[in-house]
Amino acid sequence: MAHVRNAAAQVLATISILACSCSSSHGDVTNASEQADTADAACPGSGSSSGSGSGSDSGGGATTLAAFAFVVDGVAQSPLACAAANWEFPPPPGQIGYPSVPSVCNAGPPCSGLSSAVIKNSGPVPLAYTAQPTWSGPQPPGVNFGNAYELSGVLQPGEQVDILPVYLGGVTAVLGASLPFSDPNAGKFASDEGTIPWPAGVPGSGGATTMHVSQITVLTACQNITPEW
Repeated sequence: MAHVRNAAAQVLATISILACSCSSSHGDVTNASEQADTADAACPGSGSSSGSGSGSDSGGGATTLAAFAFVVDGVAQSPLACAAANWEFPPPPGQIGYPSVPSVCNAGPPCSGLSSAVIKNSGPVPLAYTAQPTWSGPQPPGVNFGNAYELSGVLQPGEQVDILPVYLGGVTAVLGASLPFSDPNAGKFASDEGTIPWPAGVPGSGGATTMHVSQITVLTACQNITPEW
């Protein structure tokens, strides 16, 4: 099975990249309370069936979770129901992809057919992120490598960033937080979640030494992805 990032790289090799200038490596970060057209709920599909960012542990208490929403053209996207992944999303309506690889845009970045692609921190702790159209090796969330078409930063609770200038589909972003993104007691293996030592220089740890990571990938069907963190 062809790797998602290889598909995106092949597409980029055949198209003319549009010029994209960003005034900051952090992208267009805004407070969500000022964006009435952006959904205010975390994406479903993780440890909480309600999507509220908390799940139940084996002792009956509440497990506090990091949470985010992936919102395209003002509509919160719902992940695919995958046996071994939590954050694989179908191509959003309006995305114009290649017939052979519909999960990857046929022009861009930014992706033709879309007007916004927002990642919102809808959880209780800071959310580190890195978004870019192609990946050439592990890149922890929030670490700015200075790559072309890269957006990296940290979102406080309630903040959001529009990643459309670097969005192409396929592997879209890696996210990190001091809390897990799904219930660790749920007994589900997810290839798009894991842990790493908290990266040096990335704020928002709250004193934690471990970063919980998740990966947003746009696919037409479930796959066991290769982590890009």
